[in-house]
Amino acid sequence: MKKTSRRLRAQAGFAALWAVSSALSDSVLAEDLGTVQSSGMAAALAPALGENLPGHSASAFRLQQRQIEALAGPGGANADAALGFLPGVSYNAPDALNLANVQSANKGLRVRGETAQHGAGDLLAGVPFIAGFSGPGQWLVDQEDVRSVTLYAGAVPPFLTAPGTIAGVVDSELLWPQAQSSWLLRQSIGSNWFSRSFLRWDSGLLPGGSSLFVSDSFTRADIWRGSGFAPAGRSNVALAWQQPYASGRLRLFYTHNDYRSDNYRPLTFAQSQDLARFGDLGYNATPASDPRSPEAAWYQGYNRQDFRNDALLLLWQQSLGRLGAVQLEPYGMKETGWYQRGLLQGTQPLVQRTDIDSWRWGLRLQWEKRLGPWRWQAGYWHDEKIAPHPATNSALYLPTVGGGLQFLRWSLLSGPTRAERYDSLFAEQSWQSGALALTLGGRYLWDRLPSLQAYATAGISTDSLNQALAQAQPVTALSVTGRTLGAFLPYLGFRWLLNEHWLLRASAGSNVASPGYDLWPAYQANVAALQKAGLAIQSLWDAQRLQRADQGDLALRWANDSGFVELLGYYGTFRNKSVAVFDPLSQLVYPQNVGDGRSFGASISAEWRMAPHWQIAGNGNYTRSAFSRDFQSLGGQTLVVSGLQTPDTPLWTGNLLLRHEDDAWRASVAGRYLGQRWADSLHTEPVSAYFLADLNAGHRWRWNRQELDLDIWLYNLFDRRAIGFINTGGLTVDSGANFYPLSARTLALTFNWHYH
Repeated sequence: MKKTSRRLRAQAGFAALWAVSSALSDSVLAEDLGTVQSSGMAAALAPALGENLPGHSASAFRLQQRQIEALAGPGGANADAALGFLPGVSYNAPDALNLANVQSANKGLRVRGETAQHGAGDLLAGVPFIAGFSGPGQWLVDQEDVRSVTLYAGAVPPFLTAPGTIAGVVDSELLWPQAQSSWLLRQSIGSNWFSRSFLRWDSGLLPGGSSLFVSDSFTRADIWRGSGFAPAGRSNVALAWQQPYASGRLRLFYTHNDYRSDNYRPLTFAQSQDLARFGDLGYNATPASDPRSPEAAWYQGYNRQDFRNDALLLLWQQSLGRLGAVQLEPYGMKETGWYQRGLLQGTQPLVQRTDIDSWRWGLRLQWEKRLGPWRWQAGYWHDEKIAPHPATNSALYLPTVGGGLQFLRWSLLSGPTRAERYDSLFAEQSWQSGALALTLGGRYLWDRLPSLQAYATAGISTDSLNQALAQAQPVTALSVTGRTLGAFLPYLGFRWLLNEHWLLRASAGSNVASPGYDLWPAYQANVAALQKAGLAIQSLWDAQRLQRADQGDLALRWANDSGFVELLGYYGTFRNKSVAVFDPLSQLVYPQNVGDGRSFGASISAEWRMAPHWQIAGNGNYTRSAFSRDFQSLGGQTLVVSGLQTPDTPLWTGNLLLRHEDDAWRASVAGRYLGQRWADSLHTEPVSAYFLADLNAGHRWRWNRQELDLDIWLYNLFDRRAIGFINTGGLTVDSGANFYPLSARTLALTFNWHYH
């Protein structure tokens, strides 16, 4: 009896430690200024299209796990897909389930017309694991292991230490081990032989107060146009552990991801204008009978990718009593793999293979202190990654009979000699008194550009990257040494709760992004033309500048227990924007930091809860992003683009969601509108507007400690034909942009069993 009593007391003590440590980590969001806490029928339905972060002056919108599942769907691998329903945000992907990775792409997310190349603004648990990497990094964590995703648009607060913030910051919060033991099993199937299996086990509190979870998943699907699999296999394993103690907590997270996939075939602009003929165009299922014919390059077996990712995070939180609290996050990640694609050199079919071997490590230290109405935050962030996101090598092959390959030569052979390095100091001070809150802060960012060594490719007989680097001779004239760039990024925020229903907030500040490193492979692939034009690689590398943006937001919100209406306006200027520009001097298209301009826009968002279980939500958005002057390319040529909307930026977007949910049944219909865009800077390639409708319905059974859910999903209800995703980055760009049609109508079914 005494042993039982001691055990119960110990368990109660561990539970108390767990609760205290949870409160420690959530203390930053403890206050709730201007967010109406609804009751009754409002409590049954969480915000449908994102909630404003309590106590924040920034334009920040958070989606909880339930909303992510409803908006991103059963693909389960990419929670960012749900962000396309937020104000001023558009999201496009080559497939309906958001499972396809495109080489050298912006990953489909665009915020107020801006895109973060290679996920430069993506954070996981506050640190930039995958930011700036070339592979399928956004598939690093399963959707079920994500507690919430928060999008920061406009001016970004100083404590968000992402390498690129111009297109906003996306911070995914992990669903750490839970205090109660549980099992989660999910199985999804659907069109194009889509299949996904997911399993997660939470230990609950273990002896000593620790807890852990282990999760595993496997996903595959056929390509919806053409032949092949996308993915052929995505397997993911994750492990998390945490140990609370009297004054803090220690957390550990590790994940391993394997991603194998065939590629979707991009369309040219001419093909994108005739989707009745080319809308289902894909790569060929069988190799060409004549390997010398141009058609040989379009064999699916030549257009593939294969990647492995490993990531590790250690998070230590420690209370310092009267001195506040500190949080230390060391982290590391490694990505290895390759891309392979067919191309034409004149009429000669070739296959290009790019090997990726990247790693990064870093740490983030943050201190926080509260005293009365004041709160202070300060910290330091250090990050190193190698190599930068564009390709630093590529080998060319000749197609042979039966789908084989014969090594031809290296078209690009280089390697990093010094990592790209970020260092940042940040500080923020907040004051709140009654209904008024002010925030003032800033961070200074140092970005040391990478140094890259070029090698002569002549006479190399092996297609092994390591062996080729060992054989090759360095070419100093084609190599670069990186210099350090710096920028101060101020931030100012204001919130005023006018009364119990009205809230006014404003924010202003500066954002930043690294230069466009796609210049490196573009130069190495066109050395003769650029050198003939008098353009040396070191001079172009030294001309690289940080991309900058100054942004300001003003929002007025009315809310009660039944819903809200918010009006938001913003204005900003940008400079040194990286744009793919045609240079008549060299007759090439390559990225240059030459774009200056301004952006402004407005959105109206509303949500209303009707009766106990009905909800309608939506937003309408106007985005104007234009260059304020003509381009002066580095070759000295002028391109007349002043006043023209920036590429791939629609003027008008909108979202609408109607949802019913009670204890057993749920159903929703979602509509998305994306207005006309242009794929190029000179507006010679218009892309038509489109409207999409999606359906979801489900039922839940509950008994004892178990829940059973069954959901059905129908995407692109009216089988709309239009161009969705546009890829404007890297070596995949031949004439300025590549185009991907919207996925055909797609059906999926999800079975979910939860024991807790």
